[in-house]
Amino acid sequence: MAYSIQEAADMLGVNYFSVYRLIQRNKLKVCRALRGKLLVPRTELLKLLGTE
Repeated sequence: MAYSIQEAADMLGVNYFSVYRLIQRNKLKVCRALRGKLLVPRTELLKLLGTE
């Protein structure tokens, strides 16, 4: 399971651009879906939230 950037931002309680900064700083790993859309894997989101 994976989430869009906006869904990840909503779960983290931050804005869309904050998630992009996390990705750029290699604090959050993403995968690419069709047409280059970025998706945040559930496991990565849980690691960041500390609820693994």
